[in-house]
Amino acid sequence: MLKNILSPDFLNAILRASTPILFATLASGIAAKSGITNMALEGMLLFASLFGVIFSSLTHRVF
Repeated sequence: MLKNILSPDFLNAILRASTPILFATLASGIAAKSGITNMALEGMLLFASLFGVIFSSLTHRVF
C-alpha cells in the first residue's frame, strides 16, 4: 500500500487535483496581508469551473 501511495502517478494526481485549492489559498493569503478579507474564494472557483463547462458545452470546444 505504501508503494502505491508514493508512486509518481499518485503524487502527480494529488498535485494536479489540489492546484486550484492551493491557488485560492495563496490568493487568500495575499488578500489577508493587504487587509482585505475575501471569504468567497472557493465559491468563485466553483462558479468559474461551472461557467467554463457550460461555455465549452455551448461552443463544442475544449479550449
